[in-house]
Amino acid sequence: MGQAMTPLTQLLLATALPCWVIGHRGALARCPENTLPSFLLARDAGACMLELDVQQSTDGKLFVFHDDTLERLCGEKTQVASLAWEVLSTKVIGHWQGQPLKIPLLAEVFTTLHRSVFYNIELKTDTVAYPEIEVRLSALVRACGLTERVLVSSFRHDSLRLVQQINAILLRGLLLDSRQAQLCGSPAGIVARAQELACFSVHPDFRLLRSWPTLVETCHVVGLRVFPWTVDDSQDWQFLVEDLHVDGIITNDPGRLYEWLLAHPAVPR
Repeated sequence: MGQAMTPLTQLLLATALPCWVIGHRGALARCPENTLPSFLLARDAGACMLELDVQQSTDGKLFVFHDDTLERLCGEKTQVASLAWEVLSTKVIGHWQGQPLKIPLLAEVFTTLHRSVFYNIELKTDTVAYPEIEVRLSALVRACGLTERVLVSSFRHDSLRLVQQINAILLRGLLLDSRQAQLCGSPAGIVARAQELACFSVHPDFRLLRSWPTLVETCHVVGLRVFPWTVDDSQDWQFLVEDLHVDGIITNDPGRLYEWLLAHPAVPR
């Protein structure tokens, strides 16, 4: 065990809920994803952490957007990695309360929410090798005074290794889909990979925990937190919270999860 006490671990110890509520792209079920209103809505609905996707424009700006292209949200097949911020900043990705919403800079998110939440930043480096994105992220987090509020995750585990080298204080989360889990071979293999990268947490596709329910306890034995994604069904919540005792749940509907957790107090482990 033996991890240093951080604001994240303090929160885990202090919360009256059985696990953390983590808003997936904010409150995706209620508001256009990865937008400032979505993040504010998630926070106000009870999310203590926001999960958000970060990419980099051709001129080195860190912006919050999930997809590789603009097709799903803007009807354009353009690769976002090929655009400067001057162009990206004009794109309307949804509407809220009658107003158009645009792609936010990560700096805008930090300025708007500052220390009112924790941040799970997913670096979208698994399909595009953004040069120096880890360096820019570390510098921005430090400049905003949020080092102890940020958890960095990525499907490209080399990105986590770079973050560790650039700023070892930044917490890291091992993000896993089913393919990567199979490559690790077993819960013990997953834990070994997380320990190799000195991770704070493991973030599995929650369906993996149906196949490998022992993964949670295997992580807990060595002090790793477990934050499965993306879970919106109350029967799945019950399994994850009451049977497996996960530390947090990444969900599209943080308000509904928060209300469910209030109605289902923690049971003794």
